[in-house]
Amino acid sequence: MPPAETHITVVASLRELAPDSRVWGTGGWLPPPDRQGLDWITLARFMGWKVSVAWLEQDPREQHPALHAPLVVLASDPGALPAPWLEAIAELLHAETSMVLAPLAELGTAWSRLAAAGRIRAVEAAGALQWSGPGNTWASVLNTPCPIWETALDEGAEIWASLGGRPVLAARRFSRGILASLCFDPSAARDRCPAATALLKRVLAAAPLLPAPPIDPAGLVVLRMDDPGGSQNIFSRGWSYPKLDPVAWRRTGDILRAFEARLSVGYICGWVDDGDRPRGRLTVDGQEVARLPGALYDAPSVVYEDISGHAPGTVFDLTAEFRAIRALQDEGLLSVEPHGYTHMHPDRQAWASAHDRYDEKSWYRELGRRADPHLRALPPAARPVALGVSAVERLFGVRPTTLICPGEEFTQLAVEDALDAGLSFVGSYYLALRLGDRFCWATHCCAPYLDLAQSSWLEAGLPAAACFHDRDLVLNGPSWLERQLEAWVLAGARRFIDYRTLADLLEAGA
Repeated sequence: MPPAETHITVVASLRELAPDSRVWGTGGWLPPPDRQGLDWITLARFMGWKVSVAWLEQDPREQHPALHAPLVVLASDPGALPAPWLEAIAELLHAETSMVLAPLAELGTAWSRLAAAGRIRAVEAAGALQWSGPGNTWASVLNTPCPIWETALDEGAEIWASLGGRPVLAARRFSRGILASLCFDPSAARDRCPAATALLKRVLAAAPLLPAPPIDPAGLVVLRMDDPGGSQNIFSRGWSYPKLDPVAWRRTGDILRAFEARLSVGYICGWVDDGDRPRGRLTVDGQEVARLPGALYDAPSVVYEDISGHAPGTVFDLTAEFRAIRALQDEGLLSVEPHGYTHMHPDRQAWASAHDRYDEKSWYRELGRRADPHLRALPPAARPVALGVSAVERLFGVRPTTLICPGEEFTQLAVEDALDAGLSFVGSYYLALRLGDRFCWATHCCAPYLDLAQSSWLEAGLPAAACFHDRDLVLNGPSWLERQLEAWVLAGARRFIDYRTLADLLEAGA
């Protein structure tokens, strides 16, 4: 019997998924050969299944429990499979009621003989995508040519799926198990044709002993608003704008309520002072305070009046902003996640004394490469991720789930700090999901801007994270949000959620 904690075992190389690495993937785009195992892991986790990993370079007998999962997925060319693995899988197919899923091997290899199917050459196909395997029939249309392999099938092979009349999934039944062969490179096909992911979801669900997917992630859109709190929109010349006032926040709540939506707010808990008294007046907890370069305050305590800065006469009332956010949080319309801690370079005194402090963008990238040397010199508890997580918990009364990276910039250190903080996700353009004691980057879960609604983001049947800034509502009014949500509904969104809801779904599935 498989171990209770495993539904799917992904067999990958040490080169791709190093056991001693705390983060698999980089948070940027990787070529398909470098993320096949990672793609399978994240796809399975989005469906709610429990995943374990086995390594090709290790003796399969030493990984015996992992191989007895209901589904074993080979994330490499099975034609080059080491002999002990070939023997172990052949034995598994005869002895266990399980399914093994792998890409096609080249025709004439030992694996192609085992699978009763082999690849001949690369071709492209489009047209009707049809499922005729276990379960209900299913069909779609791919208008974009998808890279597949021309396939030779031997007696005993069944066609479970076809594209434009060509096989894209073949299966061979053994005395107890099933060997399913993908007639395409799954990662490369998913990059070209998002609908290939929808096919792979159906393939995984066809494993006889695998429980039904605990989650249906199709049509889920995480709503993410960045930048409330903090001082970057006061001091950065290119990013200066007023606060969203309480009336606009209430209107935002009305819109969320109408769409039965939940919003993740990437909040900046630490407010940094430039110390320039002639530029503005600062009050903290209702008391005017001396201006100290680099001084740090809780954002909800701050009211700042611009006197001679980028917006003379503007009052930035962060206290009123905080109360408005808390009111919507108490109503269950939003949750708060750390957007770093200050959004500013962690050497606050260096920023406050720099001649380019109001203009150079890198001063406003708290977790970016320029900040990394300073961050590495700090103890973990004094770094922005730990500070931001504890501040959100203290100010909003809830443990956060997600690090939202300021300016979409981060280093490996920040991701590992998020892991140490017990967070479920790291949100950037791509999404990192927790798998036990490490993060796995999901290349096919993207964060387009909210005003870029289109069906292609959802065609794969995985969540998208639509991001925007409070600045958008300040400049365009809350009705801008309403228009964008309507556009996402037309593009196929069926539910607007926050990161916390997504974390709860994955936790419930696991």
